[in-house]
Amino acid sequence: MRILSSAIAVLAALGLGTLSTLGAGAPTAKTAVDAQVDVPANRATGTTFTAPEAGTYRFTIVSGAFCYLPLKAGEASQYGGWLTQIEIHTKAVTWGSPDEWGKHPLHAAAIVGDKKHQATSAAAEAAGKGATTTVTLQKGSQVTLLVSDGSDYYGDNKGVIKVRITPVNGAAAPAAPATPPASSTTPTTPATPEAPAGAIPDRVAR
Repeated sequence: MRILSSAIAVLAALGLGTLSTLGAGAPTAKTAVDAQVDVPANRATGTTFTAPEAGTYRFTIVSGAFCYLPLKAGEASQYGGWLTQIEIHTKAVTWGSPDEWGKHPLHAAAIVGDKKHQATSAAAEAAGKGATTTVTLQKGSQVTLLVSDGSDYYGDNKGVIKVRITPVNGAAAPAAPATPPASSTTPTTPATPEAPAGAIPDRVAR
């Protein structure tokens, strides 16, 4: 218990949040600024995330896959199969002129995931897992993550992509640990401060 209490105190001083224990396993630490969001393929409004601080954020595919249409045996459709590519919009999503499939989202700030269509969801998840990109945001900026599709056809999509969002630099960085008080019996010399360190799915028709 003394070791666990000490670990909690150190994490608190470092600004890394609290410890949570999963069952009888070892405790795990997670920063409060980390986030995981689900991006359902059948939702045209996508999923939103609001930046808690200004800085650069990393968006990483954690798991999942989606499909526009099922891939039938012996059929090689460019729209069949499973994939993981999603769009990241840093402004309100704008939609282009309608075609036979409806309107399509335009001007994504970034794209993350694998656009290659796979025969199974497991294969697509394996291909896309770990794909990452970064986006620089201002404090309070809202981003929208969504699958690109025709606005009239989101309803028949299947699958969900899970995305992890983490700060890279300048975004809610952990506070430096407090300097321990000097011993009352041993003179100390103050430390010299360091110098400051210094792409959209190609489908436009089904």
